[in-house]
Amino acid sequence: WSYGGVFLNSFDGHCRVPTAVTVFGDKVYVADWCGYCAGKDDAPNRPTARILQYDLDGNYVRTVNGDVRTLMDGKVCRLESLVVSPDGKSLYATMAFFYSNGHLMKFSEETGERAWSVSGLSTPFAPWVTADGKTLIVPQRNVGQKPAVYDVSGETPVLLDKTFDNAANTVGAFLDEDRDELYLGGYQTKTKVFKYSNGEFLREICGTYDTMYRLVKVD
Repeated sequence: WSYGGVFLNSFDGHCRVPTAVTVFGDKVYVADWCGYCAGKDDAPNRPTARILQYDLDGNYVRTVNGDVRTLMDGKVCRLESLVVSPDGKSLYATMAFFYSNGHLMKFSEETGERAWSVSGLSTPFAPWVTADGKTLIVPQRNVGQKPAVYDVSGETPVLLDKTFDNAANTVGAFLDEDRDELYLGGYQTKTKVFKYSNGEFLREICGTYDTMYRLVKVD
């Protein structure tokens, strides 16, 4: 491994403070923090979080959504994670920081419009979308909260009845579909591995996953 340089910074004229990034082909999507904390929700004329697109060289391409809002039209201060659907047509984002009522949102990649928003999640982080694009696995970091699994194949998401015992307080997910194994990274705990089809606990692997980033498995 070697240091490759800075991809972007707050002086590029577009991005203020990047909080999440995801790559799809030659497109790089960045969640941009608006520069304030969620406790100032009622402040007048304040900005909102945005979703920006760059190319692989760090050049600004466009603003996908410049005014991210919740289903109830509330302003969003920051997004914690972004993920692209396998067909590249949708973006999923989570809002969690300083919120006891976290949100999961879907946006059109082409127009940037919000397709739907789910509330009531407990500090959701780093969702994982299955290879067919039909299912979304959403870790929840707060103590006692287990991952939420949604069917996102229709116009509105449907919460599925999937249980992974002893998998509370998670901040990252990786699904190895060939082996039917779901890896769930815990907040300041070891990563746990489950059989995805039936939720059976299989094993723990070494190390802790105590940051708010996405799990990546390297063979």
